[in-house]
Amino acid sequence: MLAAGAAAALIAAVVLLSGSEEQCVDEFTGRSVPCSDGAAVPVADYEEPAPPVSNGTSESDTGSEPAPEPERFRPEPSPEIDADLTCDYLLGDSLNDDEYRFVAGGTLENTGNVGAVVRVTVEWKLLGEDPVTFSRNLRVKRGYERDVQIKVPATSDQIDAHQSAEDDCKPRAKIVDTFGRPPLE
Repeated sequence: MLAAGAAAALIAAVVLLSGSEEQCVDEFTGRSVPCSDGAAVPVADYEEPAPPVSNGTSESDTGSEPAPEPERFRPEPSPEIDADLTCDYLLGDSLNDDEYRFVAGGTLENTGNVGAVVRVTVEWKLLGEDPVTFSRNLRVKRGYERDVQIKVPATSDQIDAHQSAEDDCKPRAKIVDTFGRPPLE
């Protein structure tokens, strides 16, 4: 309950003529009330209160509610592989044909946003013959790197034909499939 002085402070000081008794207007309710405590203001001195000034902020800008999180989405799959591959041949320690090998190796790094199935194909050219070709599919997870090691048995005649073809070999890596989903952004 408000004290008499505080209640008088809530009453606006607008004087209305209603007979001989002075009347005031309550600022909060807009009703006519008697001005019994002498807080009356002549009608000529009364000014309407100014409307509230908007500073361009809403209730959500005042910090009373947390800002909504941005909407998350899943981008389109974008597979990408960086391949660093080389190839060569190995001669055995003896004259045994079991120790001759065509070899290839290197790394595959997945820099895309999904997992990738990569076909690694290596072709060793032979002079006067069809090339020796080897292919292998490897799975590389998103953000990972994978080592590649390939060994293909060869004969001494194949090694000679390869040397005659100026040791020409070509390693290639090609994405043939993807797996997984891109992460939410």
